[in-house]
Amino acid sequence: IFALQILSGGSFMLSTPFSDSDWSEIQQGLPADTSGEVEYSAEMQYGIVIDAGSSGSRVHIFRFFNPIGGKGLPKIQWPAESKKQTPGLSSFADNPQLAGDTMRPLLDFAAENVPVDMQERTPLFVMATAGMRLVDADV
Repeated sequence: IFALQILSGGSFMLSTPFSDSDWSEIQQGLPADTSGEVEYSAEMQYGIVIDAGSSGSRVHIFRFFNPIGGKGLPKIQWPAESKKQTPGLSSFADNPQLAGDTMRPLLDFAAENVPVDMQERTPLFVMATAGMRLVDADV
């Protein structure tokens, strides 16, 4: 069971002080060193973002290491695991109870890629993009 946080409006931004060489390491799945002064936990954490777009929904699984003592930013590993599911949620405006059927494969994919012992502590964000703004607010 994932901790589910549904956010409406706004956007998700990833902002870090990483250099180009750090980004290269992150994309290869290696933690980047942003400062010799910051110590990081050895325990990998997970975060899940579902981008609920008009053409389809995508799940992205992020891995990160938290700084010890709250000093510094987490070391985030670019999502190595992603999956797209079509059609998009806005396709279900006339029949919203069917929208869950398109989300189930994304949640199953996340469950397969996040260790069972971490799932309860893993935040999951569902982000609705521009296509969802076309859906009547009463839906």
